[in-house]
Amino acid sequence: MTLFLVFAALLFLSGIVWTLVDVARDGYRRRPTLERDGRDRPDR
Repeated sequence: MTLFLVFAALLFLSGIVWTLVDVARDGYRRRPTLERDGRDRPDR
């Protein structure tokens, strides 16, 4: 019972951390490359 709660808590916390990291990286990468991204996509 305790192991299950600990595992669930770790899974929940890791999920939140990875989501925040992903959003932070995404926002950091997309801000300076918004113009390039818009121009490069139609070429493909």
